[in-house]
Amino acid sequence: MGRLRIAQLLTLSERDLARLIAELETDPLFVKLRFPPRPGLRQVVRYERPPGARLASTFYELREELITHGEAVDVEALLAQHRGVIQLIQRMGQERFERYFLYGEEGLSLDEVAEACGLSLEEGRQVHEAIVAFAARAEFFQPMTLPAAQRFTVLARIERLRGGRQWGLAFTSPHLARGRYLIDLEALAQWRREGGITPAERRRLKRLVTTMELINLRQTTLHRTLAEILQRQQRFLTTRLEEHLTPLTLRALAREFRVAPSTISRIIRQRSLITPWGEERPLADFLPSQRRVLRAWLVRFARETQGRVTDETLRQRLAREAHLTVSRRTVTALRHHLERD
Repeated sequence: MGRLRIAQLLTLSERDLARLIAELETDPLFVKLRFPPRPGLRQVVRYERPPGARLASTFYELREELITHGEAVDVEALLAQHRGVIQLIQRMGQERFERYFLYGEEGLSLDEVAEACGLSLEEGRQVHEAIVAFAARAEFFQPMTLPAAQRFTVLARIERLRGGRQWGLAFTSPHLARGRYLIDLEALAQWRREGGITPAERRRLKRLVTTMELINLRQTTLHRTLAEILQRQQRFLTTRLEEHLTPLTLRALAREFRVAPSTISRIIRQRSLITPWGEERPLADFLPSQRRVLRAWLVRFARETQGRVTDETLRQRLAREAHLTVSRRTVTALRHHLERD
């Protein structure tokens, strides 16, 4: 049953996952565990942000003209329900909004968070509820550019981190930028000892924690996959040259993560990233086979030499320039395929 639930969660679309997270995070018990209701109770639930992750600036733009998968997003209803929240975020400033509301690293009650941001308690509650609602409609903040029939969901834009040496991700949705849930079991034990949880809440607690753990499994696998892409494909992201992709297969990732290849396949399916030069590319494009990379190098060599070179010379160039060790027979076969194409 546990494996079945995991498989079902892995196959959820980003929209359905966001709605599941919205249902979880609007549960009064979750809100209570995240924002301790009284002094002395420690925060039970907080977030662990992935390294180099942030929330994309498009989250703050609320562009009404965005269209996703050929369907107009119901912008009017969304904004009407949370009217004025963007003004509240602008009033408190992006830094305080992300510090206290988005990532919630301070362990404060909602009253204390609102006070720190210069808001009333009611305004603080409105901001919290709006984050959850907007996260459930992540597609509102990033239009798709690939053919609608392919139904890809943009996860993030690849951008340089401060300093310019490493790549990071600007996520389109708050739940992706936040990362995984951290559950403080010692704090939970304190709540139990001091009567912070009612008997009715105790009966619901196990299901709530199980849901968070299942979401964590998916989020962790996805973020690890994205981190590997950024690490392995740095040269390609810098040069835009297909031959500078590094071979990285689903099977290799699965071995490294100690999961089934089907798990990685489900995680990347119908998901995409925006490259540093503004092109939307499916995640699968960043996980090329060695054969695909070899073809890219051979196309480059053919352009440079106009085909007047031996297979053995090409094999040696592949080893020297691309650090790819293959047999001459493989080079011959790929050249024949390219000539037919």
